[in-house]
Amino acid sequence: MKYLITSGCSFTEGLTVYKQKPWPYHLAKLMDYELINKALGGRGNYYISNQIYSTLSDSKYTSSNTKVVVMWSGMDRVDIFRIYRNKEKWFGTGGIPKNESDLFWEYYERYHTIEDSYLHTLQRILGVQEFLRNRKIPYLFLTYMNIFESADVSNLKTIKELCKLIDWDNFHFHEGKDGFDEWNKYVGLELGPERHPTEEAHEQYAKYLHNLKLL
Repeated sequence: MKYLITSGCSFTEGLTVYKQKPWPYHLAKLMDYELINKALGGRGNYYISNQIYSTLSDSKYTSSNTKVVVMWSGMDRVDIFRIYRNKEKWFGTGGIPKNESDLFWEYYERYHTIEDSYLHTLQRILGVQEFLRNRKIPYLFLTYMNIFESADVSNLKTIKELCKLIDWDNFHFHEGKDGFDEWNKYVGLELGPERHPTEEAHEQYAKYLHNLKLL
């Protein structure tokens, strides 16, 4: 048995309310791999990276039978892990709150900065990169859209130091550092519900990735 492990946000999970089959489903079929999709809508890169670590803690996944694809999410998303009603739960902001009634409003007002979000994201990426390298597991990194577009922040010394440590050759971008969202526009596909890719887009994107033979 061969396994494809994926992690990401709703662009990787698909819109479950519409029963979408997302690009990991179609890609695994094309590869003839069993899919383990750990993506969850609205989640950020803390959750996304943790799912790779926790899934690969199972020794049945090895360098000879497993490949990993991670679609990194928005830098502004904050994830919180806690015990809720006696169960382990992940809570996510889904991004910067739009009004003061949001539970996370005070956190974003008091503590959130673009540069801190950028640094945290690079650390998540670097951690998963080294984790997979150490286990010699083939991997590919994607983004749900261009998450690296903040030129002012990317020129900061601390950010540039971490960027040097990331193997950008294991990322696939479309133009510049564009992701799945921008690719959807390049190929002329309409956006689906909630400004997400349609199932047709997910299927075409999977074929596109498979034809690149990056894994």
